[in-house]
Amino acid sequence: AIKPKHIHSAPKKSIDSKCAWSCASLMVTLHPSLQCLEIVASHLVWPEDFNDDDGYDPVSTNPDPIEPLVCANILCRKSVILRQHLSDPLSLSNQPYGVGQSALILCLEIILQARRYASQSSKFFMSGFELISEFVKIADYGGSDHSMSSEESELVVDSIYPEGCSQKNEDYRSLRQLKKKLKHRVFYRSEQQLKTAISVFLLAQSNLHSVFDGSFPQYFVKAALRHPDEHVRSFACDALGAVFTSFPSQEMIAAEIIDKVLPPLSSSNKKFNKWIESLNDPKLSDDLSKLEKA
Repeated sequence: AIKPKHIHSAPKKSIDSKCAWSCASLMVTLHPSLQCLEIVASHLVWPEDFNDDDGYDPVSTNPDPIEPLVCANILCRKSVILRQHLSDPLSLSNQPYGVGQSALILCLEIILQARRYASQSSKFFMSGFELISEFVKIADYGGSDHSMSSEESELVVDSIYPEGCSQKNEDYRSLRQLKKKLKHRVFYRSEQQLKTAISVFLLAQSNLHSVFDGSFPQYFVKAALRHPDEHVRSFACDALGAVFTSFPSQEMIAAEIIDKVLPPLSSSNKKFNKWIESLNDPKLSDDLSKLEKA
C-alpha cells in the first residue's frame, strides 16, 4: 500500500537539550554498559559522526562545551567507572576513543573534547578538573578492586597537566601555544589545576603514582613555589605536604625541592656568616634584633 503524501511531509520534532540529558541519564541508570555509554557519548559529544544518516537531527548544531560536560556528569558514577569489561567489537567503532577502551578513558576523552570546544574567553575554558578528581576517586580508590591501567593513568595525568603532554597527543600543538598563558592564569593554576593535582596525587594507587610521580614534584611543587602569585604558592605548600603524606620517609625529596626553590646565599657575606656562627653560642640572647644590627 502507498502511504499518503502528508505523512512524508509531516514536520519532524527534535528534542531539546534538557530532554536529551534526561533520556541519557535514564539510559545510563537502567543499563550502564559500555555499549550504552558509547551511544550516549556519541549523540551528546560527537553528533557530527551521524551527519550522513538520513533523518538524523542532532541535539545541538553548534559544538559547545556544555554538552560534553553534562555528559561527563551523567557518567560520573560508580556503576559506570568501575566496569572492567571491554566494549563489544561490534559497537560504535568509528569513535575517536577507539574500541575496547574502559569507561574511564571514555569519560576523560569527553572532558578533553569539552576543552577543545571552549574558547579562551569562555568560562568553560580548561574545565572539568573537579570531574577528573571524582573519576579518580571512584576508579582508583572508592570501592575498586583493581588499580588503573597504565593507559588510564597516562590520560589522567594528561588531563590534569595538559602543558606536559607528549607529541603524540592530538592537542600537543595547541597546548604548546597556550603554555605561557596558562602559567599566568592564577585561578587555573591554583583553584583548578593544583587543587585537583593534590587530590589525585593523594588518591593515586600504584600505576597512577608511577606515571604522576615524575611531573608532580617538578611542576606542582617546585615550579608552583616559584610562581609570582602568593595564592599559587600557598597551594604549592599543600602539594609539598601531599608528597610528605604519600612518602613520609623520603626527607631527601623535600630537601632537594627547598634547595632548588630558595635563592642561593652568598658564602662571602661576613655578616651572614657571623650570624650563623653565633647561633651556636650558648650565651645567645633571646632577642636576635641586636645581632641583626651588628
